[in-house]
Amino acid sequence: MGCYLKLALDLCVVRPENQVFVAGVESSQHEVDMDSEIEPVSDVGSQYADAGLATGLRVFWLPGCSSCVKVKEHLKRLNVPFESVSVATNPAAAMELKARGIRGVPCILRAADFVYAQSLEEVSRFIGLTYRAPRKDPAFLFEQWFFLLNLGIGYLEACPEPLLATDVLKERKRPIGQLAYHVYQIPNAFVHCMENREPKWVLRAAGPVDMEIALNREKLLKFARLAVDGLMGYWERMGKALPMEPFVLEEGLRSADEFLDRSSWHSAQHLRQIASVLSRERVSLIPDWSDDFCYGLSIPVELWE
Repeated sequence: MGCYLKLALDLCVVRPENQVFVAGVESSQHEVDMDSEIEPVSDVGSQYADAGLATGLRVFWLPGCSSCVKVKEHLKRLNVPFESVSVATNPAAAMELKARGIRGVPCILRAADFVYAQSLEEVSRFIGLTYRAPRKDPAFLFEQWFFLLNLGIGYLEACPEPLLATDVLKERKRPIGQLAYHVYQIPNAFVHCMENREPKWVLRAAGPVDMEIALNREKLLKFARLAVDGLMGYWERMGKALPMEPFVLEEGLRSADEFLDRSSWHSAQHLRQIASVLSRERVSLIPDWSDDFCYGLSIPVELWE
């Protein structure tokens, strides 16, 4: 395991600048540095966003949802005000989403308009900003992803089977086993969507969980190992390179490297959460979790909210 981590770190590349370009007065441009994933950008005000588009925003979210944490941090970095609406504690909010035909969270509503908030680029466009997510070396991202997925398998091997039924949060019924199942749904969904050019990644990555597998350690480990093997097989079949042409996801046209970045950090954030819960339950983890394992991935700052 240590050798695998060293390989991942040896492949680290200089991360490209992560900037937001905001149209300014008389066609000038404000370059907003968003590269820091730890320190919030405090000198960027909502005055740079379209005042009308950035007013009356409501972010609908669920506790433990990694993309929900990510989008709220993004808006806070831009100093864009919003109302935070948890559908776990607000039944009326859940009914509103259902009435509008909105299938999942996170999503952002503004009067009659809404946007699914999986992509920060789409979210930024929704509030009148132009934002380009950082582009990272695909080989590095795959190495990090493989390392973390294999680390997660080791953590599941250390987890007593009865603990798989323990909820990770009191605010939401989601057992450890269910969250772990989701971690390995993500690479399965990535491979399926890439090979079949299917846009419905969210429905596959967050689709129904087979609880018979999720609560049985041996079955869950088999599911996880098959997911890692499937991802490795795809990477090798592609000659360890991603296709250049963009393709359609739920929220619009996306590049393959952005899709890879989103998928890898999504798994990483949930593994980070699982490691936190296992440590809370006094499960011995080898190696102990460190956020350094997520170096170069676009994980949120916060663990849960």
